[in-house]
Amino acid sequence: MLPMHGGPAPGDQATVALRDEAHRTLASILEQGRDDGTIRADVTRADIVTFGALLAQGLPHVPDWKSTARRHADIYLTGLLNRTGQPDPDS
Repeated sequence: MLPMHGGPAPGDQATVALRDEAHRTLASILEQGRDDGTIRADVTRADIVTFGALLAQGLPHVPDWKSTARRHADIYLTGLLNRTGQPDPDS
């Protein structure tokens, strides 16, 4: 997440390998959710990673960041739900 906040991209092989494994795992979870109809068809791994980066570093001028972040995460996760309850027909 540091590169998303202006930090350096990971350079060592172990960190890159761990990042790649996390991305593959997240992609697999999203695919399963799209297939079983619990996750919207248009949600991408980048959506999840970006939102995680936004929550990971608090905004300096927001009072009670912890509560605000928790509220935004709740709203975001509710928005990921597939409202039809049916699997994506394109899967």
